[in-house]
Amino acid sequence: MWQLTWGATFLFLAQDLAGPAWLVPFPGAQPQETRSPASVRAQYVAAASTAEVIEHYRKQIAAAGLTPVVNGDGLGTAIRASAPECDLLIQVRKSTGGTLVRTACSSRAEAPGPLPAVTGAPPARNRSPQAMVEAHRERARTTMQKYDQPVYPPHPKLEIWDESTRPPLEWPAWLVHMPGASRALTVTQRVDKNEKQPYLHSSFTTNAPMTEIHEYYESLFTANGVPPPVTRLSTGQTLGGVIQNKSGSVEANRYVRGNHGAHWSYRVSYNRSYLNAPITVTLTVSTRPDFKNRR
Repeated sequence: MWQLTWGATFLFLAQDLAGPAWLVPFPGAQPQETRSPASVRAQYVAAASTAEVIEHYRKQIAAAGLTPVVNGDGLGTAIRASAPECDLLIQVRKSTGGTLVRTACSSRAEAPGPLPAVTGAPPARNRSPQAMVEAHRERARTTMQKYDQPVYPPHPKLEIWDESTRPPLEWPAWLVHMPGASRALTVTQRVDKNEKQPYLHSSFTTNAPMTEIHEYYESLFTANGVPPPVTRLSTGQTLGGVIQNKSGSVEANRYVRGNHGAHWSYRVSYNRSYLNAPITVTLTVSTRPDFKNRR
């Protein structure tokens, strides 16, 4: 009795899975197909663009009353759908001479139910045939998902700075608040969010015209031997059409040697938030080391 039941079940499992009859390859293509009890797979190159192939399968799936799920997978496009016969996965990639297409139709075997008690049955450690099919399907799906994800090369951390050449962080005595500032010079140390390096900071407000602030600090940099500064002054306009200076800056680098490499960066920026508002002036000092292997 046991041998007859086992033999009949085995013959049933040996039948290959049949995919949806309505799912056909792109016209003119010659797919190479492999079948098993758990899946039907095919691969071919279509003499068409990826957009044409995607639209070909999207229309077929929609015509069958199913919802196609189309998204990128890092290497091309993946189209998924759940048909009555199986789970569909169609992968579309650019290829030499056309578009590479891979289709997979994987079965959805029902979870095995309890086996009837049979005299002479195999030990309990042996799984049922249905469970074996289910395990195979899960392994295939897990493997497919693993290799269906985008793969990016590791991004190495670049160490381009020679920190031993970074100049000491110090506030120069000549960098002061201009006359009429709202407060005396007070310097605090902060950390740059992008470079994760400390810098020195001071600020004040003033009602002086922005052009006066601009000229004061441009002259201050030049008078103290700092290389010619880079300056900027821009205007803003109100809804009523009034144009007024809105923001500006003066900045320059003082190099440890020559005119490149490790240096101190001095920057003065100023801005107002609305018409005739007091101007906020911010002064900062930061440092930058030399590049590695540059000395």
